[in-house]
Amino acid sequence: MFDSHARLRRMEQILAISHDLTSTLSLEAILHRIVQDAAELLECESVGILLLDEAAHHLRFVATTLFQDQLLDIPVPIDASIAGAAFTSAQPVIVNNITTDPRYYAKVGETTGVTARSLLAVPLQFRDHKIGVLEAENKKNDKKFDALDIETLIALASQTTIAIENARLYERAQREIAAREQAEDELHRQHDQMETRVAHRTRELAALYDVSVIATRAQNQETLFHDSLVRAMTALGCPVGAILLATEKKTTTEPTRWRIATHSGFPPDVPVAREMIPATDGLLATMCAQRQPVLISDVSTDLRVPAAMHALGTHALLLAPLLAEDQVFGLIGLLRDARQGFGIEEVTLLSIIAGQLSIGVTSQRVRQLAQQAALVAERQRLARDLHDSVTQSLYSMTLFAQAIRSSASSGNLPLMQQYVSRISEMAQQALKEMRWLIYELRPAVVQELGLVEALRRRLEMVERRAGVQTEFVVGGVREMDAPLENAVYQIVQEALNNILKHSSASYVTLRMGMDGRNLRLEINDNGKGFNPAAAQTMGLGLDSMRERATQLGGALTILSKPGQGTRVRLIVPAGEEQTT
Repeated sequence: MFDSHARLRRMEQILAISHDLTSTLSLEAILHRIVQDAAELLECESVGILLLDEAAHHLRFVATTLFQDQLLDIPVPIDASIAGAAFTSAQPVIVNNITTDPRYYAKVGETTGVTARSLLAVPLQFRDHKIGVLEAENKKNDKKFDALDIETLIALASQTTIAIENARLYERAQREIAAREQAEDELHRQHDQMETRVAHRTRELAALYDVSVIATRAQNQETLFHDSLVRAMTALGCPVGAILLATEKKTTTEPTRWRIATHSGFPPDVPVAREMIPATDGLLATMCAQRQPVLISDVSTDLRVPAAMHALGTHALLLAPLLAEDQVFGLIGLLRDARQGFGIEEVTLLSIIAGQLSIGVTSQRVRQLAQQAALVAERQRLARDLHDSVTQSLYSMTLFAQAIRSSASSGNLPLMQQYVSRISEMAQQALKEMRWLIYELRPAVVQELGLVEALRRRLEMVERRAGVQTEFVVGGVREMDAPLENAVYQIVQEALNNILKHSSASYVTLRMGMDGRNLRLEINDNGKGFNPAAAQTMGLGLDSMRERATQLGGALTILSKPGQGTRVRLIVPAGEEQTT
């Protein structure tokens, strides 16, 4: 199993990449962004995208992080390459020792002069159509590609496929606009008509952009569906619309149920069923089987349409599927007067809108999974801390209470006084630890107050209430990026928690200041100290503190000796000082 934190970080990065991809429809920019992000995520030397050349029946590089000019001219055979094996099998192929795999196409290495050591390839497939391969080469630091890398590259491949198809649709639309503009020059008498069509197209593209923004900003599915439906109805000039979702089956034999997620414009005298079970040979079944838009010229006469919709009269109906992993999970449907109907451009536009909406739903699901994973991890950490600290203290107090009872029976008053003193000490320690555990359960204050005020509140709410004297000295600390402030706060909080739990300190000093572009921070206590070399087995979380500091590009130093207190120093880059 791979590290859940590493997986969470990658999920968050993939979510950010997905968000950025929706902001551009330039195929070249999309492909370049994907290979660069993939190389960074997988920590490998190079990443390339190969697309199928259907005429020549081989693969060709269309984007690479390195040697793009040399590689673009090299055809890669499908039947004699690792990329071809992934393309043919439609499955990931991982090779961590190229020298033992005869499928490696050596001409690539001969052209670039780079010795291949390891390679990971995953197929690019849109619905049932294979279009290419996403390939990563040479894991850095002699590491091997692993299951997390496979999962990451598959997720990126899915985003790549959707982005490529959307970009191709966009380029097709651009070509159509250019063709119409050329026709306008050639046929002056169609000038007014062409201007109208271009204006309509511009509004449609604006609608597509708006839906993309809605998909990335909506906080919940209700908002996502409602706002996207309203924008689609406006763009296509439709007075009636709805979005339906397929409910999850409890058994394989159970029929697919559809529920209305949102709707607008239905006449009050037309009943709108919140849930329905369509016929197995009906309209929805056809769309699910074909995974393509469905156009009905008149719902009042088409037998595939549910009987309740016949009451709407002579209306044209356009449906587009919502897809996730090539499976239909919902649909968006629009209605307008049958005399107006729907053109091919409008069918294409609604298909693109449905694709953007599908990406938004998928992104929300990934975000929810990431949030749930983070919440579970935090609960587990607090449970461990509670068990390791307060629970142990309470158990020890019960043992001392039993000892006091025994001493009372024997009349040993001095021994009883010793036990009572120990119980008092443990109760005070348990109270300290409960205070910081309760404080950690509160909402994060760094984003609300900033780093300096968040630390000041922590000292007031936890350390001082636990009877520890504190001194907080701040000198010239400027505002920093939110992720940096949050990470620094976590390091300081872990250090303060260690003082409460282990040091028996009565005085803590926290000093912060800027040294050029670096933030310097020092925490001193007058506690009992410890041997840092033997701290690995003491449960102090020093490794996690050092790891956070390293991730920030800084360094953490811990100085301590038994009986002489502890000093923790942190230095991290804080960025250039902004000037006006």
